[in-house]
Amino acid sequence: MVAVIVNHFEGTILPSGYLGVDIFFVISGFVITSSLADRRDNNLGQFLSLFYSRRIKRLVPALIFFIVPTGVLICLFDPSPGVSLKTGLTSLFGLSNVYLLRIAVDYFAASTDLNVFAHTWSLGIEEQFYFLFPFLLWFSGFGQHAPNGARNLLWVMVSLTCFSLVGFVCLYQINQPAAYFLMPNRLWELGAGCLLFVSLKHSPSVIRISEHIPSVLVTTGLIGVLFIPQSFPVLATIAAVCLTMVLIACLRSGTTTYAFFTHEKVVFVGRISYSLYLWHWGVLALSRWTIGIHWWSVPLLVALMFILAVISYRYVETPMRRSTWSLNNALTLGYGFVALVGASAILFVLYHPLNGRIYLGHFLNIPVPLNLQRTWWVDKTTGEYLERCHVKGEFTSTMLTECLGVVPGREGTVYLIGDSHARNYLPTVIKGFKNRSVTYLTMGGGCSFLPLVMTSKFERVRCSSYVLETTEFLLDKVQHGDVVVIGQSLLKYGKSRQTPVYVNHIKSFAQRLTKKQVPVVLLDGTFPPTLPPEQCLRMPWQPFSGDRAGCFVDSKDATKGYARFDSLADDASSQLSNLYYIPLRMGLCHEGRCGQTTASGLSIWHDRGHITEEVARELTPLFLEKLKKQGFFQRFGAE
Repeated sequence: MVAVIVNHFEGTILPSGYLGVDIFFVISGFVITSSLADRRDNNLGQFLSLFYSRRIKRLVPALIFFIVPTGVLICLFDPSPGVSLKTGLTSLFGLSNVYLLRIAVDYFAASTDLNVFAHTWSLGIEEQFYFLFPFLLWFSGFGQHAPNGARNLLWVMVSLTCFSLVGFVCLYQINQPAAYFLMPNRLWELGAGCLLFVSLKHSPSVIRISEHIPSVLVTTGLIGVLFIPQSFPVLATIAAVCLTMVLIACLRSGTTTYAFFTHEKVVFVGRISYSLYLWHWGVLALSRWTIGIHWWSVPLLVALMFILAVISYRYVETPMRRSTWSLNNALTLGYGFVALVGASAILFVLYHPLNGRIYLGHFLNIPVPLNLQRTWWVDKTTGEYLERCHVKGEFTSTMLTECLGVVPGREGTVYLIGDSHARNYLPTVIKGFKNRSVTYLTMGGGCSFLPLVMTSKFERVRCSSYVLETTEFLLDKVQHGDVVVIGQSLLKYGKSRQTPVYVNHIKSFAQRLTKKQVPVVLLDGTFPPTLPPEQCLRMPWQPFSGDRAGCFVDSKDATKGYARFDSLADDASSQLSNLYYIPLRMGLCHEGRCGQTTASGLSIWHDRGHITEEVARELTPLFLEKLKKQGFFQRFGAE
C-alpha cells in the first residue's frame, strides 16, 4: 500500500510502485482461499450466501462512504465531471475496470490523474474474481471437503493461472489496456495466492523447501523490483508476483522479517489498507484540482489520507462488519443491494439532472473556457461524439470511400492521414490549401500511419488494416495536383516514432508517389506541458495555477524534445523532391515559453496534447512560410 501511494505521488521515486496492487492480488487470493478452507456448509446456496454477504460487509460500506462525498466534491471543482462520475457509478457494481477499458480505447480519454475514481479498477478485478471463485471451490470439491477436493482445485487453478498468465503476456504486446484492466488477464495473480495456500496446506515438501529460504533476502528482492523502470512492466509484474508468493511461504516466526510485518503499527496499516487505498487516490486527485501537489503539501496530504482511512475503518468498516442486523445473510445481501442502488442514484443525479450545475465557477460567476466544454471530437457537456472521419473505435474499409473519396477541388485534393495529432492540424491544412479540397481519415487508439512492425500495440483498433488499406487507396486514387499530409503523436510514442524505421516508412511511401508527381507533407506533433489545462486555470480554489510547474515548458525543451525527429525528417526530405517536413510546434510558443495561450491570447489546449481549432488556424502563416521556403508552391502549384 505504501509503495502504491509513493508511486502515485511521484512515479520517478518508485517507478514500479504500482505493483503494490499486484502484490495485493496475490495476498488476496491467499487470504480468501484460507478463509474458505475450513468452512462446513451443507449446500451450495448456504456456501454462496455466506461468502457474498461477507464480501458485501467487507467492501460496500467503505466504498459508498468514499464514493458519495468524493463524487459531490469533484462536481464542485471539475466543470465536466462525467468521466469521474461514470467511473464511480460503475465501481459500485464492480465494473469500473470494464468502463476504464472502454474509454482507454479512445485516445481522448480524460486524464487518469484527474479521475477521482480511476483506482477502483482493481476493485472491479477482485469483485469479478469473487463472483467466479466460490463456484470453483465448490464444484472442485474443495469447498465440500471432498477427498480429492484439494487436488482438483489445484489442477483447475494451475490451468486457469497458466492460461491467464499467457493471456496477460501476449495481450500486453498488442492491447495494453485490455491486459491491464480485464479480470481474465489478472486472474493468474489471484490464482497464484490460491495455489500457494493449497500447496502449503497439502504439500509438506513445499513447506520444507520454504523453511530454507531467507525471508530477508526475498523481501529485499521484492523491494528492488519496485525500482525497476516502467519500460519492463511484464517482467516486473511476474517478478513481483513470484517474490510475493515466496515471501508468504517463507515468512515464519523468529525472523526479522516476521517481526517487522507483525509489528503493531505495520499490522494497523494493513488493517486500514482497504480504506487507505480508497482515500489516497481521492485525496491526490482532488488536490490536483485545487492546491496541487508540492513538496510542502505532501505531509498534509499524507496526514489527510490516513485520517480519512482511520475514520472509515473505525466508524464505517468495523461497525458494519460486526453489526447484528448483518448476521442474517439474506438481509445483508438485500441491504447491500439497496445501499448500492441508493449511492448510484446520487451519482446519477450529480451526472445527469445537475450535470455540472454545482461547479463552483457558476456560483462565483466564472465562465468555463469554451475549449474545456467542447473539443473538436466531443461535446463534454452532452458526451456527443462530433467526428465522422476521426475513427473513435475500430477502422473499417467503408471509411476510406466515405471520408477520402471526395470530389476534387479546383487545384486538386489534399488527403490528411495519421492520428489525432494529424487531425489537430486539419484547420491549418484547410486554410493553407484554400484552392484544394481537403479530406481526412485519422485514427484514435494510438494508431497512426505506421510501418507494420510498429502496429502490433494498436491492433485493438485494426491499425495494420488502416495502414495497408489507406496506402493502397491513396496509391490508386491520387493524381497530379493532389497532396498527401501525414501527422502523428511524437510525445507518448516518441521513442518508437523518432526512429529511422518510422521516417523511412514515410520516405518509402513518398517514393511510390514520385511518378505521379504527388508531394507528401510530413508534420511534427505538438509538445504540450505536462499538466492538463484544467489544472492551469486561474481559479480561487487553484491559487497556485497558471505559472506553476507543468503548466508550461521552456521553448528550448520543446526544440530538444523532437530534435531527433527533426533531424531524421529533414534528412529524408532533402533526399526526395516530393517529401516536405513542416514542423509547427514552435508556433505555439512565445517569449521563450510554451504555455497555455498563444501570443495573441488564444487558449491552446483541449487536454495534454490536442490543440483548439482556433489555434490550428493561427498556425497557417507559419505552415505556408515553411512550405514556400522549401519551394513547395513553385513545384506543385498555388496554395
